Amino acid sequence: MADEKFSINEALSAGWALAKSNFLILIGFGLLAAAVMVVPPLLAKVTLHMLGKSDDFFLNLLAAPVQFLAHTIANMGIIKVTLDICENRKPDVNGFFSPLPQLPYFLVAAFLYDTMVTVGLFFLIVPGIILALTFQFYSYLIIDQQCGPIEALRKSAAITSGAKWNLLGLNVLVVLICALGLLCLIIGIIPASMVSSLAVAHCYRQLLEHTDKTTLA
Repeated sequence: MADEKFSINEALSAGWALAKSNFLILIGFGLLAAAVMVVPPLLAKVTLHMLGKSDDFFLNLLAAPVQFLAHTIANMGIIKVTLDICENRKPDVNGFFSPLPQLPYFLVAAFLYDTMVTVGLFFLIVPGIILALTFQFYSYLIIDQQCGPIEALRKSAAITSGAKWNLLGLNVLVVLICALGLLCLIIGIIPASMVSSLAVAHCYRQLLEHTDKTTLA
C-alpha cells in the first residue's frame, strides 16, 4: 500500500543484509552484553560470600536487582549498537555504554510500559497487544533522542500511528525467526536474534522518517 510507513519485507531484508555485513561486530558486542549481564551479579554473590552472607535470603535480596539492572544496561547497549549499524556508523565500546545516563528514564518508561500492557492484557488481551505495539519504541527514542519517559511514550505512539498491522506482522515474524533459530541446534538463535534486532531497528528508523515532524515536536 502507498501509505504504509514501512515494509515488513524491506525491514527483514535490511536486517539480513546488515547482519551478514556486520556479523563479527555483532558477535563481539553480543559477548560484551553477555559479560555485562553475568559479571555484576556474579561479583555481588562473591562479595556476599566474602562477607559471610552466603545464605539464599541475602543472595536473592542483592543479586536479583543487580541482575535486573545488568540486563537493562546490556539491552540498552545492544539497541545503541543496532541503531549505529542502521545509520552506517561503526559501533564502539564507548557507544555501547553511552546510554547509561538515560538509565533512570529507561527504568521509569519500562515500568509505565509494562504496567499499561499488563493491564491491557488483563482486559481481553487485545487492548494489551495494541498498547504494546503503540509504545514499543519508547526504548529506542530514549536512547536515540534522549527523550524523557513520557516524551518517549508519546513519540512512540506518534510514529506507530497507522502502522499497527504491519508492526504486528513484523513482531510475529521476529518471534518465529527466533523460535526457528532455537530449533536449529540452539546456536541458530545467534544469527536469528541479529537479523531480528536489526530488522526492528530498521523499522524504527523508517517509522521515524515517515512521521510528520510536527507531531513529534
